[in-house]
Parts: sequence; structure tokens; C-alpha cells
Amino acid sequence: MQQSAPSPSISVGDVFPPFEGLDPNGQTISLNSDALAGRPRLLVLLADVDAPATAAGLQRLAAWAERLERLDVRVFVVLPLPPALVKGKAKALNLPFPVLCDPECAVASRLAPSAMQPDGPALVSLLLRPNGHVQAVLADETEDHGDVACAHVETLSDERAHRVVSGGVAPVLFIPDVFSEADCQRLITIFAMQGPDYVEPGDGTKGRTSDYKMRIPDYGRNDRVDHWVINAEMTKFVADRLFARIGPAVQQAMHFKVTRYERFRIGRYQSLDSAPGMVGAAHGHRDNTEPQVAHRRFACSVALNAEAYEGGGLVFPEYSGAEYAPRTGEALVFSSSLLHQVMPVTRGTRFVLLSFLFGDT
Repeated sequence: MQQSAPSPSISVGDVFPPFEGLDPNGQTISLNSDALAGRPRLLVLLADVDAPATAAGLQRLAAWAERLERLDVRVFVVLPLPPALVKGKAKALNLPFPVLCDPECAVASRLAPSAMQPDGPALVSLLLRPNGHVQAVLADETEDHGDVACAHVETLSDERAHRVVSGGVAPVLFIPDVFSEADCQRLITIFAMQGPDYVEPGDGTKGRTSDYKMRIPDYGRNDRVDHWVINAEMTKFVADRLFARIGPAVQQAMHFKVTRYERFRIGRYQSLDSAPGMVGAAHGHRDNTEPQVAHRRFACSVALNAEAYEGGGLVFPEYSGAEYAPRTGEALVFSSSLLHQVMPVTRGTRFVLLSFLFGDT
């Protein structure tokens, strides 16, 4: 039985690292340049340019060249050859895409080590969102990478359809794919299976060594319970995700370096149909108005089950009545100084991962 190849070292949701490669003319091409930023990019990596499976995979990808171009996807194929040989090989393969040189397989080894394994995939394709985060990692030889990439980009294109914005938009940041669906389910399971002890607000929680829960009666609401994550392994997992995927996005958009965070919480908001008598918040609030929380710079809310409930959107009433609703695994980050309110959940149960982000200054 053939063993599955090791997973690529880069995953969906990661920020694509700085990348520069040489084209056949010796010119440096940067996938992070402003000329390419704001567009989807597809980077195709391989280790053995002469393998039959490689040629077959590249031919299938080439068949999608026109459609990829219509979708404004910039495709680059990285060949494990020196510049002097790349032009000839690209011509022999009849590639309709720009090619880059990787004579020592350094790029493939760093970004897609599975391609370097004897039983690894012939091609590993990394699809980047316009914001430079990884949208998909394609390493299955049974998949047509061009077809799958087009499907991903078409979904994204619907979300990014041109529209004129004239006002009423709160200054918030959406960051997709912070958690996978499996990660989200793991966090929901932790809420259900761990931390059975309830601590009342104000009772003091320092020194606790295990997860616990707390009812959050802010502003008259009784629909919310927070599960405080104390477990060291899970805390590290969440922190690694937030620093790797949210930190760079906040620094780029808000010009602020996040270096610290408050204890992570898994929040549960119940609806009237799941728990009669539930009442949502009567009005909005800000998250940094008291001296003990004045250090908070940004609030972070990651949706864990967005498709499983209705209502529960965030409203920023100083800007408009629009509800902001991230998808499962997506983070919504906003200044702790903004007045905001979580609307009541009208059906089902809403789960979110919550924290507050700040820096050293």
C-alpha cells in the first residue's frame, strides 16, 4: 500500500512568506510585489521535471490557462533547473505560464517538502488569496490543479464583486482561514467536554490550573457563557495560529505589531429556541474603558460554526446598522475603542473564539 506523502510545510490560512525567484533571463520576480498583490497567484512546485506524472500534471494545468487568465490568476511554474536550461524545457513542455528557476530545489524543499519525497506528489500548487494568505494547497495527483484553482478563485470572485461603497462601513478587518473546520470543531468539543466548573464574575480566577466557565451577564444579557482556555497545549496552538495569521494582517492594515494577548475564551451564545428566556445585550459597549482593560488595542472574534445558527452578527452602531458576520474559521478584528454589540442569536447556538490583542507599548 502506498504511504501518503508528508504534508506541505505551508498550510491554508498561512501568510505566504517573502518569495523571490529568477526568470530565464535572470530577472528577479517577487510574488509579494505590489504588481502582483491584490490578485490571486498560483505557484506550482515540482522536484522532477522529467517524470511522466509531472508532464501530465503540467499539461492538465495548461489546459486551464485561458480560464485562469480571465480570472486574473497569475501562475508561476518553478522548474528545478538552472536559468540556461529553463527556456528550453518550458518550450518542450509547451507551458503557457511564466517559469522560475529553482536549480537546487530550495524553493520546493522549503515550501512543499512533500514534493521532495520519493513517493511524493509530482506537483504541489499553492493558491494565494489577493491578500497573500494561502487559500489552497493542492497536492493530490488525482486532482486537476487548474480546475480546482479556478473553482476556488470563482468563489472568491463572487465575494469580491465590484461595488461602490459610499459610507457607513466600520473600520474592521476580516481574516479568512485562521482555523480549519477541524480546528473549529475541536474548540467546540472542548467547550462541551472540558472545564465543567463555573466561576462567577469577580470571584478571582488567577492561579487556576484547568479550564473553567463563566457566565457573562454584561449589559443585562443572559445568553452568553465563556469557556476560559487554561490548558497549555491548546493555548499554544491558538496563540501560534493568531500570531502567524492574524498578527501580520493587523500590522499591514493597522500599522500595529501584536505581541501579546489576553487569555483565550470560547464563547457560546444561545438562542431563544435552544434556551427559552435568553436575552441578548440591551446596548453596545467598548472593550477598553475600564483601567484594568485599558491596554486592549484590538478585539478578536473567530467564528467557529457560522453555518449552524442565525442572527448573532456584530453591529457597530456608530457607523451603521449593518451586521458583520465572519464565516467559519474567519476572524473579525477591530479596535477595542469601537462601540459594538452582538445581536441576539435567533436560531441555534453560536460559538466563537475570543481574545484581546495588544503590544509591548
